[in-house]
Order: sequence, then C-alpha cells, then structure tokens
Amino acid sequence: MQVVLITGCGSGLGKALARSFKQAAFAGEPSGFRVFASDLNLDSIKDLRIEGIEVLTLDVTNAESVQRGVSHIEQEAGRLDVLICNAGIVTIAPLIEEELSEIQAVWNVNTCGTASIASLFLQTCKLCLSLALPYCSCISVCMLHSHVIPVHLRQ
Repeated sequence: MQVVLITGCGSGLGKALARSFKQAAFAGEPSGFRVFASDLNLDSIKDLRIEGIEVLTLDVTNAESVQRGVSHIEQEAGRLDVLICNAGIVTIAPLIEEELSEIQAVWNVNTCGTASIASLFLQTCKLCLSLALPYCSCISVCMLHSHVIPVHLRQ
C-alpha cells in the first residue's frame, strides 16, 4: 500500500484528490493508497475522516506544524510515497493594486510552504519518497511566480 499526503484538503481539488486516492487501486491492490489529508482547519476535513481518510492539521507556513505532520506520518505509516502540495491561496488582482501583506501571504503559502514541506519530508523523515512530485511542484510554483510577476509589471 502506498502512503500519500495531500495538503490543502479543505475544499476543491485537495478534497477531490483525497477521495480519489482513497478509492484508487495501486499495483493491483484494491485499496492501494493510505491517504493522509491535511488542512489548517480540521472542521473543513471532518467529512474525509468519516469516509476513512486519515486527517491532520497542517500549516505549511509554520515549521513546527510541518514537523508535527512529519512526525505523525512517520509514526503512523513509517514512510511517505507521494506528496501532493496542494495548499495554496489565490488572489486575482494586478500586482500594483495588491496590498504587500497579501502578496507576502500568497508567496509564503504557495511558494515557501511548498518548498518547506517538500524539503522537510525529504531531509528529516527517511521516508520512501518519490522525488518527482515535490521537485516538480516546487519548480512549477517558482516558475509560475517568475513568469507572472514580470507580465504584471509590463502592463
């Protein structure tokens, strides 16, 4: 059985991914994934717990919270095979019209949070982790920011 952690499962894609992984088969095993779904607020993922998905509170911008999540998964499952960094916040406005605090919050969650959780799981846990998912997530988020910001500045 493969072990998967998905951040940002309070709604939308994260919640759908948690349910999909729970129902998916892997390598011919009908229950191929053990799913850990995380969010800032346990109330937003209590329905996932009822469906048999393991839930935990995790704030990707807080090193202590991430460390607690790492420790929890290490104790419960002994490894992590798939990490999906889905936690994120969206703001849709021209950069020049956005408050600096909002820009910083988006950057902290979407970029630094992704890098932080991927790095901590890779360095601390000694878990069987596929490098492709966190590496590609970090690169794509960083590339997204590096291409979007200059576009806003040119307008």
